[in-house]
Amino acid sequence: MKRRATLRKADILRGYRSFTGVITGGTSYVARPVRLFFVIDSTARPGITMGFTAARTIRGAVRRNRVKRLLREAYRIQGLNVREQMDHAGTSVRAVLMYVGSSPEHPGQIRFHDVERPVGQLLGRLAAAIKGTA
Repeated sequence: MKRRATLRKADILRGYRSFTGVITGGTSYVARPVRLFFVIDSTARPGITMGFTAARTIRGAVRRNRVKRLLREAYRIQGLNVREQMDHAGTSVRAVLMYVGSSPEHPGQIRFHDVERPVGQLLGRLAAAIKGTA
């Protein structure tokens, strides 16, 4: 049976301490304008918990929220492969996708294709890191 590309509420990382722990104590990969922080934990329940954030260089809460929605959508579509691989490996990962790109002349112009390819590249690197620890 084919799995659907969904993002459940339980799969979203929440809370200041959770974000801080991943960002300060985790490994980081960059594919401009997105950065991925992650911590692999083989003792917790297998699966991935992903957080989404945008740097304050994106001025205005409305624009930052739009960027976070775009990151969530890119992860929902492309993250299925990583989630399946984590189930097979039996590892748990806490991760944060952060949009760190500088604000263009018109910040409202950030589009889905601006984050889609970098998120795919970062998820591929995360899958390779998971495969390397398994």
